Amino acid sequence: MMSSFFTHPVTKGVAILLVGVAGLALFIITRPEPPKEPVQVFAPAVEVERVRLETGPLVVEATGSVEAQREVNLSSEVAGRIIRVSRAFVSGGAFQEGDILVELDSTDYVNAVTAARAQVTQRRFDVIVAREEVAAARDEFRRLQARSPGVVADTTELGSLLFREPQLKLAEAALAAAHAALSDAKARLGRTRIRAPFDGQVRTKAVDIGTYATPGMVLAQVFGTRIAEITVPLTQRQAALIPALGGAAFQPRVRITDNRGSTWDGQLHRSMGAMSRESRTLTVIVRVDRPYDQSPPLRVGTFVNVSISAQELGPHVRLGEDRIREGNTVWVLEGDRLRMRPVSVLTIENGVAVITDGIRDGETIISTNLLVVSDSMQVRIAGGEAGTERASQGGQP
Repeated sequence: MMSSFFTHPVTKGVAILLVGVAGLALFIITRPEPPKEPVQVFAPAVEVERVRLETGPLVVEATGSVEAQREVNLSSEVAGRIIRVSRAFVSGGAFQEGDILVELDSTDYVNAVTAARAQVTQRRFDVIVAREEVAAARDEFRRLQARSPGVVADTTELGSLLFREPQLKLAEAALAAAHAALSDAKARLGRTRIRAPFDGQVRTKAVDIGTYATPGMVLAQVFGTRIAEITVPLTQRQAALIPALGGAAFQPRVRITDNRGSTWDGQLHRSMGAMSRESRTLTVIVRVDRPYDQSPPLRVGTFVNVSISAQELGPHVRLGEDRIREGNTVWVLEGDRLRMRPVSVLTIENGVAVITDGIRDGETIISTNLLVVSDSMQVRIAGGEAGTERASQGGQP
């Protein structure tokens, strides 16, 4: 009976299962421990730059186009055929104030002056005759009074005819009219020579020798070269940085640069009284004296960059605009940790931010943009370098 139990198939299966479990347990207990590797924390690689505090004026950058302070259409005031033009009467020709640019045929106007002078002579003679007649009438009345003491002069207007006073006044009025006619004839004669109203250049000319000019006819378009003006639009933020626009006596330094690197000095002359409704900008006018006398000349129509020295700043840092993160913060590297530091941004001009508070001299700023970031997260410097030192130069707003 007992032997049949041990030989039963079920008993044999259980025994085999127990032996297998025991062997597996013995293997697990006696197997060697696997080597343990240290847990690595992922630290993203970043690029950094070291900043330096600096002092000096804040510079507001803007652009504008050079225009002449004066530009007019040169026209004729009298009629006549053009008989002579100046050598400067060509496109681009330079002239001085008072130069004769165009001369009209003056024959008719010379004759008119001669006739007017003759009229003046005639009217002078009439006045002399009238005065003699007045004197003779008074002498005659005095002799009458001597013969008849009771005779008195009539003081009414009708009585003035006795002394021929109205005739004298009429002769004097005719003389004054003759003088006026002579003056007018001389003026018309003078207008046959069309002179330059100021120092300048010819932009375009519309006539030449042989053209018959009529009053009001445009002969040329000319512009002045004594003063050039640059119209510069400023944003509200830019305008607020320039004390002179607020009525201060401070006269900011203005530097003008073209696309070839040539520079000129200018003066902030005035500002418009109101902001533009369309662009919400304030237009200021920068002047340059004698632009064509400089080397190289600052030509009308040139598109230029204008740098206006604004307020003086104490210690500050200049950083690229992309270093300013959301909420006006920058990422500062402290040891191997990223710190989100709030800063005071005075202005951002041409991609450069001016920071007046929040960064100390020599601190290291993280310039890399990270997709995922948190305060105090661990980072490592790309390439294992200490970062490049930034001397806060260039890109001044």
